[in-house]
Amino acid sequence: MNADGFWDLIERSAVAGPYVWQRGDWLEERMHELSDIELHHFQDLADHYRGLADDERVYHAAVILGGGACGDSGFDGFRGWLVSLGRERFGWVLEDPDRLADLPEIARLAGRDPRHWDEDEPHWEEIEYLGLQEMEDRPGECGHDGSEPEYPDDIPQRHRDYGQLPRLTAMFAYLQARP
Repeated sequence: MNADGFWDLIERSAVAGPYVWQRGDWLEERMHELSDIELHHFQDLADHYRGLADDERVYHAAVILGGGACGDSGFDGFRGWLVSLGRERFGWVLEDPDRLADLPEIARLAGRDPRHWDEDEPHWEEIEYLGLQEMEDRPGECGHDGSEPEYPDDIPQRHRDYGQLPRLTAMFAYLQARP
């Protein structure tokens, strides 16, 4: 599996529904169809792209959405959710995380109590272990020839200005004011 195959699966998972748990269920079924090597490459690519989002400005965005706090597992889930956006929007947000304010998925959260975000929460932890779970479920050893997928430069370099995220901050300022 290459990057195109990875992103194709991620983007096709949207047919399952708007919520990441629905998309995760759809992808889990697709994992059964992959060869051992494709499965390893899928997991490697998922880890690679989540790693690209391990960025101070992306973390700052997660903190804003978290009302001033974001732990490790919360940030992992947030980065997974960013991958769920698909290749184009993932890269677009990484270039400038303040663009999250332009996404309908984030705009519909504004003004709502995070305790009631439920399925709308920008969090998708399952991407971390979709491939790993399938590897564990397969009988015998899940063969891997040691090859790695090509890690293309399909996602633009992130803008490294660690300044504020004014639009996202304004949109969720009410969370910072909570007791």
